[in-house]
Amino acid sequence: MNSIPIPKLGSTGRVCRNCIMDESDPTISFDDTGLCVYCQHTLPVINTSRGEWPGKLLQLDEMKKEIISRSNNSDFDCVIGLSGGLDSSFLVHLAVVEMGLKPLLVHVDAGWNNSIAVSNIAKISKAFNLDLHTIIFPWRKMRKLQLSFFKSGLPYLDVPQDAVFFSSLYQYAVKFKIKSVLTGANLMTESVREPSAWGAYPGNDPSFINSVYRDTFNENLSGFNVISSLKFRIVYRYLFGMKVFKPLNDLNYSKYEAEKMLQDKYSWKPLIHKHHESRLTKFIEAYWLPKVFGVDRRKAHLSSMIISGNIDRDIALNQILSPGYSWIDIEYDFHFIADKLEISSKEFMEILNSPARPIKDFKSNERLYMILARFQNFFSNEKRLYK
Repeated sequence: MNSIPIPKLGSTGRVCRNCIMDESDPTISFDDTGLCVYCQHTLPVINTSRGEWPGKLLQLDEMKKEIISRSNNSDFDCVIGLSGGLDSSFLVHLAVVEMGLKPLLVHVDAGWNNSIAVSNIAKISKAFNLDLHTIIFPWRKMRKLQLSFFKSGLPYLDVPQDAVFFSSLYQYAVKFKIKSVLTGANLMTESVREPSAWGAYPGNDPSFINSVYRDTFNENLSGFNVISSLKFRIVYRYLFGMKVFKPLNDLNYSKYEAEKMLQDKYSWKPLIHKHHESRLTKFIEAYWLPKVFGVDRRKAHLSSMIISGNIDRDIALNQILSPGYSWIDIEYDFHFIADKLEISSKEFMEILNSPARPIKDFKSNERLYMILARFQNFFSNEKRLYK
């Protein structure tokens, strides 16, 4: 690779003795034995969950009964957002085969679909003869919004996609009068939440999204209906009666066993890593964040799997020494994304080399959203650490 600089990969500073979280997270801390704050917080939750698995199949049956009782749509019991990645694909299998539900599948195309993910979506929906509704978001609007986030100097580059995905899914559920939303979120592969400093920010803060857009284009964002966290909690939850269910938390969910089952039964193809169903996210996580911010999100994903017993720590440490896909393909994607954003590769390189900026430079509800997330987390069975 000649035309774009190579980021430093691997561990940074002190590394947890149990997982691979390290001091690239500026908020991390360790106890006297070298155990990081994430493991201190998450290991008891995972161990408790393991002890409850024998009875959780009964909970899954109770969940099914609740979802069906909430359905006032004779055609669909629930809605599932299908990305073509592992968790959402396995969730469809679980909902139909194990729970006997009738889901409406919704896919949101924000302009960055991976060809493997698109093929997986078709295979899963066809295998169960399910209705698949694809929402294609206008690229003209998405292009400018995504470009504004690249130019912002912030690590929160997934926010435009996340905003489109989640808002469109909930709006579609209301349109079809479906009150139950099933999500593939799970403790076994996501117990270690990416810290805010690594670009983890919810895609449901309209003030923040508009502020970033306005900073670049000096105009307010229009035609982009984002459901705020407060609106979801008040309007969608209480007025529309919507509820989110996470069935994978009621299973001894194994990434590798789920992948094998999907391949054997549905000719589903695995992606290289989590979130790689989006070509943009794949590039952001493999190249942009490591190069600009010294951040490798795989450390959180792999640490979750170490804690849940899904991967060996030494294997995970070896994986983060390489970018996850070839440097030749990363360089190709660099130029592809620049072209798609309608800027030159030279301008894209200038953006890459621009100084980082703090979120306080923009209007946001970061503090409020963190409080709401922690409050909700307190009453859930996940108990993820929000930092």
